[in-house]
Amino acid sequence: MLNLIIFISPVLLLIIIGILIRARGNSETAGRRYFLFLAWTAIGALALILLNWIFPRSIFGFGLALFPVIPGLVVLTLLHWREWTSLSRRTRNPILFAAGFLSVTIFVQLLRVILKGDSYQRESLFFGMALLAVSMFLLIAWIWGKHSPFLLFFINVLYLTFFLAFDLGALTMFTETAPGQMHLHVLSILAYLAIPGMTIPVMAMLTAGMLISSSTTDEVTPVAWSSILGRLTLVIILFGLLLYVYRWLWLWDEMEDGLRWIFMIMVSGVASLSAGMVIALTTTGIRRWAGLIFAIAVMGPIYLAAMTNSGTWSGITNYTITEERAARIQSAIESHHAQTGWYPLSLDELVPGELWRVPLPMIMPGQGWCYQGGSNYYRLGAVYREHWSSPYFEVRVYASAGDVPEGNWECDEKLAEVMSQSSFYGPPPTPVPFPASEVSVPRVIVEPILQARSFSVGNWSPDGKLLVFGLTEYFMTDGIEHLTINLRFLDVNSGEICQPSQSKWTVRQSNGLRDHSAWLPDGRFLFVTEAGAMTLFRPCADSVEELADRYPVAFTHVMSSDEGGGHILLKNEEAYWLMDGISLEVRKIEGVPTESYRPWYDWSPGGERLALSLMSGPQVEDEAFLYIVDWASAGVEEVIPLEGASDANLPIVEWLTRDELLLHGGRLTVLDFGSDPPAVTDVLRDIFLLDIVYPFDISGMDSVRSIDGEGYYIGVQVSHPRNTDAYVYSSETRQVEVFHHDVSTLLFFDAGQWMRLLKWDDPPAYRDEYELVWMDKPNEKTRLDVEGHVPRANFQMIPRYLPGTSQLVFHSSQGISIVSIPEGKTVGFWELSSHAEYFDVFPSPNGEALIVASDRDGLYYIPLSSK
Repeated sequence: MLNLIIFISPVLLLIIIGILIRARGNSETAGRRYFLFLAWTAIGALALILLNWIFPRSIFGFGLALFPVIPGLVVLTLLHWREWTSLSRRTRNPILFAAGFLSVTIFVQLLRVILKGDSYQRESLFFGMALLAVSMFLLIAWIWGKHSPFLLFFINVLYLTFFLAFDLGALTMFTETAPGQMHLHVLSILAYLAIPGMTIPVMAMLTAGMLISSSTTDEVTPVAWSSILGRLTLVIILFGLLLYVYRWLWLWDEMEDGLRWIFMIMVSGVASLSAGMVIALTTTGIRRWAGLIFAIAVMGPIYLAAMTNSGTWSGITNYTITEERAARIQSAIESHHAQTGWYPLSLDELVPGELWRVPLPMIMPGQGWCYQGGSNYYRLGAVYREHWSSPYFEVRVYASAGDVPEGNWECDEKLAEVMSQSSFYGPPPTPVPFPASEVSVPRVIVEPILQARSFSVGNWSPDGKLLVFGLTEYFMTDGIEHLTINLRFLDVNSGEICQPSQSKWTVRQSNGLRDHSAWLPDGRFLFVTEAGAMTLFRPCADSVEELADRYPVAFTHVMSSDEGGGHILLKNEEAYWLMDGISLEVRKIEGVPTESYRPWYDWSPGGERLALSLMSGPQVEDEAFLYIVDWASAGVEEVIPLEGASDANLPIVEWLTRDELLLHGGRLTVLDFGSDPPAVTDVLRDIFLLDIVYPFDISGMDSVRSIDGEGYYIGVQVSHPRNTDAYVYSSETRQVEVFHHDVSTLLFFDAGQWMRLLKWDDPPAYRDEYELVWMDKPNEKTRLDVEGHVPRANFQMIPRYLPGTSQLVFHSSQGISIVSIPEGKTVGFWELSSHAEYFDVFPSPNGEALIVASDRDGLYYIPLSSK
């Protein structure tokens, strides 16, 4: 609703001002005044849009609000261009100067973006092309439509039909060829922009033709009812065809992380509002309201269809369409065989006899069918993946007949090509090393202690001495993603890696070790698979115990465990179960569904309660609930609906105390289960008194729980054009402290606890400065300037804290550094021998070493005992 008000308000304001300017004052100069109003308003709106392009964070709201009216203003100005000749040179020159300055600035900015190859500017270029396309089509429709409205209608229908018939929805708008580099497919973008850019202006032109008068000619011509009904019929036909094309675009979007439907909704909004404004300001009397009605009547169904369908309609998906198309081709192949006695050698032989064209599969962009045929055999297939984000590819045969010869065929070649182009299967790209940074200590080159291409890193043992990890291999079987996990344990004191006697299992694609394992309080390690295996290890020893036979059900997952490992959450096909990490006894949780989509779990201090944030599916309409389970009884205490949850914002659960739970999803909320019903507190509005939107206006959020589990701190780093302060709330004092820092803030508490409130600069400033605050002395602050990490690939560093040695760990593509605090002295700097740009660092809990996992590279061990 807020977005609708933002978009419509400028249109209404311009319509009202335009009407008043024409109606008031000397009637002989009304046309000239109106033209000047249109010209200067168009120039001003374009200037704000340009500023929004150059400085996106500063005036984002103004650019967003004025964007939809730009084409309407430009077209109205050109429609009244006859007034230009009546202006004096003194009046013309400022307009020419402003328009020229705008044109030069746009050209320079465009050249800068193209030469820089900034992938983050591709949306700006797209919408710039959208403004130009909508303006051009709207002007053509208004001028040409007076004389040949039905010809425009015919051309429009012909184009939309052509777009559908030749599967132009498979075209790619833009491709990121490398990090920070982009390639815009201009012709493809124009093909997409022509859909709403042409159709909605033609609909508006036909709508305007139903009205009685036009202010551009000052002629009043009655329109016959037959003409009105005829034009209305054409508008309905065009709108129905437009929605049908959008339906197919949403299906094509399912092949990749496409943004076609989002962009089409936005461009449709621009075209609808601009066309409505042109209708309103080129008609007279009450008929002006037809413009606003037109904009709402067009945008409403488009928005509703997008929000309710989202790529699926009565079970139809890109996969079912592919199967239907394969069946159609199979029927054509069999028909060809019945007529000729042999199967076609290629699919081209089916055209134009059995098929007028061979439709494309809708699995992967740029991929067609694989076909192999002979006199008495054929097979039809395609490269397949289960989901656009899946890195696992396979060949799927959709139809075959006869004795197909063994050996490689076209699909094998296509599969090899796709896998070679995939960053997942291909060799790791050789990074271009950045120039070595300046650092005050020697750079130590570190070699990997284990080379491997894929890891799944688990948790540290309860005593912090062992880190479990697995070497992983990913593959697909019958369209289901699997991975093989090969267990290893790393000793933090020696850096040695040991392998248990039974170490290799295959599980379905999941979160790796974290969905299948847990440490027990006595230091043993539990591993569970979907096949029902349940193994208990004594790490780096021959002690292996099989537990599956001692339980009445076969467990498939270890979903969560508390900090000490004494309380564990298991799952089988029917239910969740609680396991005592000491006695190994299990109890069933009744009433909690196991079919969930990306769930979240957390244990309260002491493990007395378990919170489960569960959702039945990825869509907003899918049910989502918060379950609170009591450890002592294994019963469900509370079931709370989670309104508006989706795969993008299913609330993460985090216990703050034994009674208070933090939910961060679409809002930042604290639930207090010490009252009945649970008290609900909106953190931003009720505690920090901030009128901002979570998480969009927040760059950092963190919380710290007191050791006794009775109190907590919550902190947020605001990222808003008018506010960039850090806020910290203490539940003990119920006070909020505000820190007006121009850099990220790191706060340190008793017992080695700390909080990170990071600023995210856009564009990246690579300013590695931090304000250090000790909460027992909040007025004493230290500015930390971290050296050695510029230039680098990753624009933001995430520091780690070693409380035992009062040191911070930083890492980037330059390497890994340790900095002492509060002195700010660099005490060590290590550089990976592979010069990997992206990797993860796992400090040991007691500070003995750093473990570095560089995917597709290796595992590194950096001892710290001598530092």
